[in-house]
Amino acid sequence: LRIAAHTKLREDSNFRVFLEYTKDLKVRSKNKKEIIGGFFKSMTKNVDEAMLSGQKEKDEFFIERKAFLEDYHNKIKETTKKSAALSTATNALSVDYMQVAGCLAQ
Repeated sequence: LRIAAHTKLREDSNFRVFLEYTKDLKVRSKNKKEIIGGFFKSMTKNVDEAMLSGQKEKDEFFIERKAFLEDYHNKIKETTKKSAALSTATNALSVDYMQVAGCLAQ
């Protein structure tokens, strides 16, 4: 609905016909050249994947970087948890101080 409300499409007569057309739209099928091209493309992709699947390239720089980032991520997670716990404890302490102050004021 939002697409049909777009100013450019509201003025487009072809878009209006497309939306209001009630019969089945005929779609042309692929010709032999397109079918064969698609077959060879998928065959090439499959062969490339099969040939490259056994290869595992090890680059020490990236392995070290990944280990560093994983360690950094874990430390940030731990720090976030500790910070949340500290915030909760600080809130509880402030509530207790307010209760003590209320008792002392009476």
